Amino acid sequence: MKHTLNKALKTACAASALALASSVAFAGGHGISACLITKTDTNPFFVKMKEGATAKAEELGITLKSYAGKIDGDHQSQVAAIETCIADGAKGILITASDTKAIVGPVAQARDAGLLVIALDTPLEPMDAADATFATDNFLAGELIGKCAASALALASSVAFAGGHGISACLITKTDTNPFFVKMKEGATAKAEELGITLKSYAGKIDGDHQSQVAAIETCIADGAKGILITASDTKAIVGPVAQARDAGLLVIALDTPLEPMDAADATFATDNFLAGELIGKWAAAALGADAANAKIGMLDLAVSQPSVGVLRDQGFLQGFGIDLGDPNKWGDETDSRIVGNDVTAGNEEGGRKAMENLLAKDPMINVVYTINEPAASGAYEALKAIGRENDVLIVSVDGGCPGIADVKAGVIGATSQQYPLLMASLGVEAIKQWADDGSKPSPTPGKNFFDTGVSLVTDKPAAGVDSIDTAKGTDLCWG
Repeated sequence: MKHTLNKALKTACAASALALASSVAFAGGHGISACLITKTDTNPFFVKMKEGATAKAEELGITLKSYAGKIDGDHQSQVAAIETCIADGAKGILITASDTKAIVGPVAQARDAGLLVIALDTPLEPMDAADATFATDNFLAGELIGKCAASALALASSVAFAGGHGISACLITKTDTNPFFVKMKEGATAKAEELGITLKSYAGKIDGDHQSQVAAIETCIADGAKGILITASDTKAIVGPVAQARDAGLLVIALDTPLEPMDAADATFATDNFLAGELIGKWAAAALGADAANAKIGMLDLAVSQPSVGVLRDQGFLQGFGIDLGDPNKWGDETDSRIVGNDVTAGNEEGGRKAMENLLAKDPMINVVYTINEPAASGAYEALKAIGRENDVLIVSVDGGCPGIADVKAGVIGATSQQYPLLMASLGVEAIKQWADDGSKPSPTPGKNFFDTGVSLVTDKPAAGVDSIDTAKGTDLCWG
């Protein structure tokens, strides 16, 4: 009923405007032409407006010409249409202006030329720049939907409160393409279904897309979610939006990537990323033996913003390899001559390939490559293969996805540290349910300031003094 009424109002608005134009222009209605200029010709609102104007023009014997912007906001096309209407000798113009201020000059030219100009739906600024305005009371329209929304939210609140039903939670990952985050989403979704929680998932367009994560947090707050699970792209910049969520009563749990500072989140469920890096560093040093003293190392990191997960893995690797650290809270300040350099990969294969090419340009004899994750490792391997060095460079990584374990088995990667995203996510959903039920927060692993979800070194070339599992076991535990 409301939809039918809206359609009728749009039609009536345009028809009434034409009737007025007809009576003002010429008693008797002979030889009258008019113009309709809308913001676009695709929006159903303007399609219906055109229908109303066309029908009334045919009834009154008016020649109607219609014009529209290519997109909403296309001011120049509307200016050109006004100039055409003046040149064609039209008696009047009906216009829904894209730029209500900038159009005033061209409208004045039309009025000076004797045309009646009527603004439809969108008043000009100032309103008296047009001869008349036929429009909805848009303030009242907004007021009505505001009252409706407030009532709906009040009802939703009372329903959610009664008996604790209607719990919702959010999962916000860096991307939705990396197999690690795909598996994380699977784990969270399965646990949410088991516990009767409505889970909404959001992700950045690429690794490092901070703004999409901020927008997702704002949406979760507005939706009344009980908690947020997040793998932050920018672990420092996200702290402010996270604080807003916590102030609004949401439980915020960092998954995999600790915030900076870590206590900016209510809890962190993660791999011990420093240990993950340390394991592959120790393995690489043991695999090289005495040659480790003369290694040439390329460091393929995550992002220039140095999120905590990237710093921890990088610094863990260097310490495991036996290299003295500078400031352990950042990478790139080490002075050991064995490090050829650092470059960033965005955690994907193409980024890994480009970063490897950049470091090879600095020193083509690199023989050890640390990578932030297995997609980056795959890209590094392709760059090495392109110059015939794929068999004499040791690549190590972190993740433990099924494609990465297959690369270890094939010899593309020497060793990788396997982490367990499904467990992180499922435990996170359980924690939000507990928070919603009784207000309790999860506790960290004893002796650590986060909940450690475990890590295992996977290689088919075990090294003395470094615990590891083989690719058969790694395949049983892998994801993606």
